[in-house]
Amino acid sequence: MSSYPPLLDELCCRTALFIKSCLESDSPIVSTVACYGIYYGRMNSHLGQNAFFYCSRYDVTDILSVTRHMVSHYVNSHISTQHRASVLLLLKLLFVRERVVSCPLFRQTILICLLILYAFF
Repeated sequence: MSSYPPLLDELCCRTALFIKSCLESDSPIVSTVACYGIYYGRMNSHLGQNAFFYCSRYDVTDILSVTRHMVSHYVNSHISTQHRASVLLLLKLLFVRERVVSCPLFRQTILICLLILYAFF
């Protein structure tokens, strides 16, 4: 768990923000083509298909309401407690392995075995 969202959500967010910038563009050609692709072409247009996917994924009714903060909140709300606990345990084991935190109860070989076993389960 880092401060970055999963790759799919990062790509969705960037593309949604690109679509939003196209719709709000000062160029009448760009905004008209984007508007047509999303609101009229819908599923016949790649832009419309992407906008529909993002709206359904993030449970919004308009692509203009997708923001980076909202995507981050969506990602954080969909991480299970078990997943958070697993990641924190791995982080603590890595800290001990790298000697950031000392733990005299573990030998280095036992710690490496724990890391390998826990990472695969």
